[in-house]
Amino acid sequence: MMSGSRPNVAIACARARRLGFAKAVVLIAIGAIFPVAWAQPVAWAHQDDGRIPGIQDRHHVGRSEIRFHPATRTYRIHRPGEPVSEAHADFVSFANNGPSEPLVGYEDAPLCTNEKHRIIVVYAKPGGGAPTAERVEMIRASLRRMNWKIRQESMRSSESSIPLEMKVDCEASDLPEILTLSNGSGDAFQMDSWVKQQYGDPTGQNAVKYLIYNDADTVSYGGIAFCYCSGQNGSNSAIKSSSDAVGVGNNNRVYTTSAIVMRDYWQSHVTIHELFHTFGATQREAPFASPGSHCTDGLDVLCYDDGTASYSEVRCPADGYYDSSLGVPIDCGKDTYFDARTDSGEWLSTYWNAGGVENPFLGESETEAQTADVDLASSAPGRLDLVARAPDNTLRYRSRTSGTWSSWINLGGRLRSTPVMISSEQGHLDVFARGENANVLHIAYVQGTGWSSWEDLGGWWRGDIDAFSFGPGHVAVYVRGSDDAIWRSSRLGANPWSAWWSLGGTWTTGPRLASFTTNNVDVFARGTDTALWSRAYVLTEWTSWYSLGATTIDIPEVTISRGTEPADQMMHAFVRGTDGQAWSRRVRVGNPWSSTWSPHGGAPITAQLAAIGRGYGVADLYARDAAEGIKVRRDVSSPGAWQNLGGNFQRGAPQVASTGTGPSRPTDIAAVGTDGNIYVGTYTSTWQGWQQLSW
Repeated sequence: MMSGSRPNVAIACARARRLGFAKAVVLIAIGAIFPVAWAQPVAWAHQDDGRIPGIQDRHHVGRSEIRFHPATRTYRIHRPGEPVSEAHADFVSFANNGPSEPLVGYEDAPLCTNEKHRIIVVYAKPGGGAPTAERVEMIRASLRRMNWKIRQESMRSSESSIPLEMKVDCEASDLPEILTLSNGSGDAFQMDSWVKQQYGDPTGQNAVKYLIYNDADTVSYGGIAFCYCSGQNGSNSAIKSSSDAVGVGNNNRVYTTSAIVMRDYWQSHVTIHELFHTFGATQREAPFASPGSHCTDGLDVLCYDDGTASYSEVRCPADGYYDSSLGVPIDCGKDTYFDARTDSGEWLSTYWNAGGVENPFLGESETEAQTADVDLASSAPGRLDLVARAPDNTLRYRSRTSGTWSSWINLGGRLRSTPVMISSEQGHLDVFARGENANVLHIAYVQGTGWSSWEDLGGWWRGDIDAFSFGPGHVAVYVRGSDDAIWRSSRLGANPWSAWWSLGGTWTTGPRLASFTTNNVDVFARGTDTALWSRAYVLTEWTSWYSLGATTIDIPEVTISRGTEPADQMMHAFVRGTDGQAWSRRVRVGNPWSSTWSPHGGAPITAQLAAIGRGYGVADLYARDAAEGIKVRRDVSSPGAWQNLGGNFQRGAPQVASTGTGPSRPTDIAAVGTDGNIYVGTYTSTWQGWQQLSW
């Protein structure tokens, strides 16, 4: 998927208040609190046509008007000066289809986010009252199962490269917080209004989605969702926008809406069905969409015969994937409302995609292929600089000089990726990471001045970031965009950052960078064909993308080994193959790449590789083994064996840096242990062992 225009730049965000939304900002999706008299029965001929029992077809409450529309079987809420929102009632008539199937028993805790865009969980009970311990666990189990399902489906639709999870409001213990709705009348159709009146109705960057678990018996429907599925005709409901400006950004992003699920369906896919309605699924002009904002192409979380269009199970039948361990698919064709990585020309690549980076209520989690949350650099001879993303997602920094470590410094921020640190000249550091809104954040250090404030470089990104310096004071940052192309921005000294510029392509990993000389950079990424590709900037112009072949599992690793003369420089590109061992190709400055890939053994290697050059033609390779320890292959160009360095490490690869020069220069290795602490080890001529850096 490629885009011919630069991504939208995220709006700079002010800190949101923790549930303390201004009472003056109350946008009632149904217009106002319904009078109790509205709950009286209303007679009609059919109860399965989308009407809610006890709710009249047309109402006026203050300046609001609520109308039932038979064509879409939804209630539309009209307010002067505001977009039309809708209420979808999903009846028990779908009980034999995908939405009501039980959630699979696998569980995965959601991402905790206590400000800005997120999902807030609410418990409601007829007559009022807080949930029992049993109810609390039922709700949290439902959230974990929903989250597992969303993560698995996003991985399936992106060839395992984009794991999406729900962003949920949490307690200090990192367990999802469950608020209690004080109004206990049990009328689900009014709960959107009540929850907004009690807990707020924020818009823009602070908009939330209320997921309400209604502890009431099912009478005629499984759930109700209040949402924006009005199509793209001037409603801002189908535009692909990352803006949080009301009236500019997509309505599903900038307005607070609610999903209500009846107790009989708490452990079913109805929970995902209603929540995805609040995300904007399904826009009516999408492929296989019905006028009722469902889908018509088979057994699916959002698909059932809602009576507004021709429905068939031919395209997504009950056999095959539906009966797999994953259960009911989320958008079985990955083309109607959810696709974590779209193809060029697909409807979801142009319009609103509940699985796209434009949906801020889902966040990208980490996978085994990603690096650990730590990075190293050296801002002066003999000095080692270390940054890490702490458990609370802030950036922490400490340094080592003459064998002595400084204390941790908390640099704040709210990071959603591993930090990347480089030194463009002595006494200078630049650190980059992805923020919560998929933007790039930057903070810098200058000796004698200290750390700068955080800077938002904007963007609309996914996956890993990489950065490099192409001369004193020259810094460039590269990242994979929402269109899966590689994008870059650069800065010279104190000048402003350049506009983001696309290098094109369609990639399944973020970039890796290496530079022979000033004004030169080689960019590497994994293609959709699983091969390693590269593009280079040499002197004044860019080459085209070209393939280096191989079949790589994850992001490549690249390093430069330098000699005493400018011509004595070698670039090494390493990949982890599908056979579990390390492979490399290399190129000498001014010469073509080696003709074949060289194997370096090490199988099974269980995470991304790390490498460092130590003199012309000499490169060391570090990897994590099956026992979760770190091992090293010194000087991969010479015969030798892997050496086990021990340890017990989690997630990704180690990070490496050197505080000296020459073939015997010391190498420092850092990684995150399974106990959550950071460990740093040093290799001089021999291995010096691990040192624990506790939080």
